[in-house]
Amino acid sequence: MGHMRIGVLPKTRKWKQVIGLLNSKESPASDIAAETARAAADFLKDTRFDPSLAFSYWLLTQITYRAKQDDYVSALKNIDLDISKVDNFFDFVGRVADFSRSQIKKRGELFPLSDFAQLALREVLTESIGAESKSIFGASLEDVKRACQKYSSPTQFSRLARLYFSKVFTRGLRFLIDKEAANSVGAGRRFDSISDLSEFNVALETYCYQSAKIVEKFAEGWYSKRNWQGEISEKDARGFVAIAVDKFESEISREN
Repeated sequence: MGHMRIGVLPKTRKWKQVIGLLNSKESPASDIAAETARAAADFLKDTRFDPSLAFSYWLLTQITYRAKQDDYVSALKNIDLDISKVDNFFDFVGRVADFSRSQIKKRGELFPLSDFAQLALREVLTESIGAESKSIFGASLEDVKRACQKYSSPTQFSRLARLYFSKVFTRGLRFLIDKEAANSVGAGRRFDSISDLSEFNVALETYCYQSAKIVEKFAEGWYSKRNWQGEISEKDARGFVAIAVDKFESEISREN
């Protein structure tokens, strides 16, 4: 998707360093990934107040925390998420995705960030809730509820928060670099093959996940405090996202 919209990369000094790394056969993929992340400060600043990023994160807090209530269907119905006809895990993820998409449109979605946020939410649910269910294909709604409930503690939820933001950041940075990376594949170029480019993408994903550790630490205390004070509001989530993005940006700037 990114190579269809990105156009020309910003000609800042940091981006020139990234392009230089892409054109250098001696540059390890991990170094390119780190340089890419450091060059994306402007993109990260734009995500701080993005409504789709905040809403998807808020929805993740509700899906997990409300699983502690006896009637999970009614608990989610209170936020207008209807899962009364959900029979298995895939139905659940599909319903969450439809709900998220419709709500984000009402809030004024901003492409491509809205895509990144919604895809990240689905991936987090699949990799965590889906993995905890007895069987992704055969998991009942009760299985899904139990899996969500496991992630309702501050420590467990903070891991979801880290995974969510690392996926958003990875997608965002790949959006910014995909076109130039694609131009660097071929004989005599930085990446000899698509396989080499895949190595770079894995390095970028790993870099973002490691850097998002700071978000995990912040999320644990925030989630505990907000739920102790009462239900987490969407406004609370917007405040968290703004600070979390700042922390991530500070982390990669510190490394730079």
